[in-house]
Amino acid sequence: MIIYRAMLAQHIQGGITLREFYILLLSVLTLFPFQTWAKEYTIYIVTDYERSRMAFEPNYIVIKPGDKVTWVNKLAETHNVMTYPDGFPEGAAGFASPFLEQAGQRWSHSFTKVGTYEYHCVPHMFMGMRGKVIVGSPSKPAAMHKPKPEEVVAYRNILLEYFDADQIDAQMSKHNH
Repeated sequence: MIIYRAMLAQHIQGGITLREFYILLLSVLTLFPFQTWAKEYTIYIVTDYERSRMAFEPNYIVIKPGDKVTWVNKLAETHNVMTYPDGFPEGAAGFASPFLEQAGQRWSHSFTKVGTYEYHCVPHMFMGMRGKVIVGSPSKPAAMHKPKPEEVVAYRNILLEYFDADQIDAQMSKHNH
């Protein structure tokens, strides 16, 4: 794009003819592939009363760096989207949506760093409401974020708003083994 603008400016200033401009433009376009545009993906937040389940659909997607994922709440139920404290690549940031309470309410996140992002809905995590976004290629376990003790405490405090300490501790001990 920068080269195109420079060539166009040169043409406007009378430095090259229109024919030379088009020849140069075609030459540049053959040397540099067209930029691939970021894509947007949708994940639905589903409450299924018939099956007594809540889920992200799809709950697993593979995207490219720069792509955006939008989560859409299908019904007027309270949900959120939040990475686990160790559920994203080292050097990336975890994410947490606000609570989505209305049907059709949406929240988006753009992914720039390659790796695995594991997320869940806090109020429904013990119902198995979780998902995974793979950006480019999956992270190796050693390449995942290692949360600091204060991050684990902050996460535990969020969970304590919905669950009792025994449930949380049992779940966290399973996760650490």
